[in-house]
Amino acid sequence: MTEVLIRTLGARDLEAINQVVTEAVMSWPLAERTRRLALPVLRYDAVDLDHFEAIGVYAVNGRALPVGLYGVALWDAQLLHGLYVCPAAQRRGLGRRLLDAVAERAGRAGTARLLIKAERVSASYFERLGLPRADAETAYPYAFYLGATRSVSVINRGGLTPASVSLS
Repeated sequence: MTEVLIRTLGARDLEAINQVVTEAVMSWPLAERTRRLALPVLRYDAVDLDHFEAIGVYAVNGRALPVGLYGVALWDAQLLHGLYVCPAAQRRGLGRRLLDAVAERAGRAGTARLLIKAERVSASYFERLGLPRADAETAYPYAFYLGATRSVSVINRGGLTPASVSLS
């Protein structure tokens, strides 16, 4: 088991954030050219971090030193802008932990729900989590809502709680 830690991300983390985004996007079941063309608009810069909240899930060793960023989530008061998990760490509950943390933090900020405009390739993930489809007025084919009342599995009032998951 590897301990994971969820923490706020900032401009100093941009390289690691974009590495996670790149690895996740390049694993999508799309043509290589499509993935390559989509990647520049999905990467983040310092200006994005002025407007979005960002958290990441790190794998840490027994001394609580980061050994790698494996997932990121970015959002504002209305919209989840991105949820990315490295392919090597997918299917281990990290995406769900990030969504729980986003819901908890958004709720503390007074947001009742966030709109998720999912990519076609990730819509089934949000469906498996049981998130409700967004209203037809969103005019987006793969839209869901993340409510601030989701159960929180990792984040506590202090903002950081290690949890054990298997990353191997």
